[in-house]
Amino acid sequence: PGVRRKTASVVLDTAFGGLKPYAIGGGVQTKTLRLQTATKKEYALRSIDKSFGRALPDIYKGTFVENLLNDQVSIGHPYASITIPGMAEAAGIYHAKPIIRYVPKQPALDTFNAAFGDQLYILEQRPDENWEEATNFGSTKNIIGTEKLFEKLLEDNSNLADQHMFVRARLFDMFIGHWGRHEDQWRWA
Repeated sequence: PGVRRKTASVVLDTAFGGLKPYAIGGGVQTKTLRLQTATKKEYALRSIDKSFGRALPDIYKGTFVENLLNDQVSIGHPYASITIPGMAEAAGIYHAKPIIRYVPKQPALDTFNAAFGDQLYILEQRPDENWEEATNFGSTKNIIGTEKLFEKLLEDNSNLADQHMFVRARLFDMFIGHWGRHEDQWRWA
């Protein structure tokens, strides 16, 4: 009680050696901005202030119904991703290291300033290809997405998924109540 913590802000052109926004993403609730370093390492800003508005029929947008639903967004536990790395580490599961950051309007946001500036986000690694310096991804030199995994599995029968690790990750998802993981949220080492 009485203690206030100041949330650090992120300046994109210096964070992680410099981040350049290149694409908007996100699902029904979350607004996402994908970022990339000069060495092609990817990161994502995911909005903490979520909205169900994109899932509503047009007739309800801008009405009390949208306001009522948005008031219930907290059931999605918008800060939950901050609590996961310690548990995932203990369970032996590869994981990102999300941090909460305020993103002020800034020249590095370029055309994304209006939509993404002056808001609070989860900033996290979005692993793809070589992340051998990241022990939280098992120091993996070749991380791929689900679509590429399927291609590799189909092209050669000697390519296999680590079934024990997959089941461990899925059981962990069930344990933490993450029921809606979609294929773009999976990365394969």
